[in-house]
This record gives sequence, structure tokens and C-alpha cells, in this order.
Amino acid sequence: MPPSKLSSAYIATIVVFIIILVFGTFYLNWGQSHYGFALIIFFLVLVGIRLDEIAQELRKMRASLEPVENPREPDPGHLAAIRSTLAAIQTTLERLETNK
Repeated sequence: MPPSKLSSAYIATIVVFIIILVFGTFYLNWGQSHYGFALIIFFLVLVGIRLDEIAQELRKMRASLEPVENPREPDPGHLAAIRSTLAAIQTTLERLETNK
């Protein structure tokens, strides 16, 4: 997320909560417990904004990963190595069988 959008979300949240606190102070006669509750809500909103940013970064990372063409399609070089190993095992077993 660009820094301008990132900071604007935080600035907008701060402005809204300051307006709520000023309104609560002058028109609703809030006390200390109301300010504490508003502060808890403020921090929860900030955590929500940060989690949203993290989720967007994870989506970008997932989109940037190249999908595997066909995960079930074996690598020809790997198959050749397996075949040569199996052939070596087969010859060893045949020699052991003849030496009995």
C-alpha cells in the first residue's frame, strides 16, 4: 500500500476519534471511564487497520508467486536418475541371486 494511503487511514482515524472525544467532553459530559473506553476502541481500530494492511501484503505476495505448471508432471531429468538407480539395483539383485 502506498505510504500516502497508509498515513491517510491513520490520520482519518485520529481525526474522527478526536472529534468524538471533543463532542463527548463538551456535550455529553464524559468522565475518565468514558475516555478509557474510547481509547480502547481507538486502539482496536488501529489494530484492525494494521491487520488489513498485512492482509493486503499477503495477497500481493500470493499473487506474485508463480503457479506451478503441473505439479503432477514429473521432471524428465529426475525420472532418468530414478531409472538409472533402479537399473543398478536390478543388476545388483540379479548378481546376488546368481551367487546363492
